[in-house]
Amino acid sequence: MVGGEESSTSSKTSEIQQVNPKMDVVAPVLLKGAWYSLEQCGRLLSDAVALYRRKSYSSAVALAMIGREELGKYRMLLDEWRKSEATGKCPTVDAIQKACQDHVEKQRRALLSLTFAPENTSAFGTAIRTKIEHRPQDTEYQQAEKIIQTALKSLAKRAPDDRHVARMQALYVDLQDSGLDWSRPSELSQDNAKKLLTDVANDYAVQRSNLDLDLLRGLGDPKLTGALEAWQERSALPEPVWPE
Repeated sequence: MVGGEESSTSSKTSEIQQVNPKMDVVAPVLLKGAWYSLEQCGRLLSDAVALYRRKSYSSAVALAMIGREELGKYRMLLDEWRKSEATGKCPTVDAIQKACQDHVEKQRRALLSLTFAPENTSAFGTAIRTKIEHRPQDTEYQQAEKIIQTALKSLAKRAPDDRHVARMQALYVDLQDSGLDWSRPSELSQDNAKKLLTDVANDYAVQRSNLDLDLLRGLGDPKLTGALEAWQERSALPEPVWPE
């Protein structure tokens, strides 16, 4: 019996050793992860738009924000693939798994564009009008540009957290800070849902088109072109869809 127990323990130890968090994730695996993440973004976006068209706005936003996280994961893994190809060094399993668990960081990596509708009476809105009404050499134009860039930087800084919060608010009933009422996903407006889904669709469409082999050849990206051409069994990326 003792010998049998030792043999079983040895076998289990061997299995544990094979799952080594310090083991490298090789370049082809990183590229597959990037592709699969972008594919999943497209699938989630399609499902989100279907829910939106059924007027299930909060569930649509929840899926779309998870899809945006997958978009961020795609960009993160593609960067890791490029680093691996350039340096010959690969990240560890543990490093990739930890990076993929950070929701806000994935939202930050998915920050590709910003849409905004400032109040006409706000400093931001006034600056936009001023810039339209003046020429680049005018002092008013240059001052307005500074205000606009400051506002855009602030928006970009807040956006990843805001989008993570949007996902949470679209999923859960939560007590408001006042302690007097509850935040309900069902109260999410159609306009807000449409904006969030449209932003995801626009960013997904751009990233999907960037992986077109003809475009990659034109951009002079031989390593990525060659790697994708060699991976002939890769799945097709879903077509982008918009809420309306």
